[in-house]
Amino acid sequence: MAEIKNVAVVTRSSHERQALEPFEEVLRRYRLQGFSKQRLDNRIVLRASGYFQFGDLRVNTETRHIIIEVDHGGVTNLVKYWYCLKKGLIKNPIVLIHLYRKNTEGDYASHIELWEFLKKQMGRKLDDRFTAEIFTYHPDRIRENLADAVNLFERLLLS
Repeated sequence: MAEIKNVAVVTRSSHERQALEPFEEVLRRYRLQGFSKQRLDNRIVLRASGYFQFGDLRVNTETRHIIIEVDHGGVTNLVKYWYCLKKGLIKNPIVLIHLYRKNTEGDYASHIELWEFLKKQMGRKLDDRFTAEIFTYHPDRIRENLADAVNLFERLLLS
């Protein structure tokens, strides 16, 4: 049997977890509860066998849901809220803070263009029950790139 030498072990970091950390710090500072992960208390049940995750991080207030979604492309995590609000699966209005990871300036330009288009359509169709903002970040500059998103999150929690 051949001996293997000089094998580098690569650990995979969770960009989603890293992107959520500054938002979780805000929750801890104000001693507020957030819901996250694929747990039972963070699901929107569709039918007996299906569900959507109700945000990568969500805070429920008396009047709305403040939701953080972390993605690296696509519009599913935007459109699912249109579906859920229209079907009555979610009652309170939603404020979505959508975070897109970009490794280069041109990454996901078409996805972001579609996201902006869909957000406008959703705003028209859902009246004041849905608002959303998109923020992009580079994995090496997460806190710097997401400072405005974290500030928005904090203002929403305090308003």
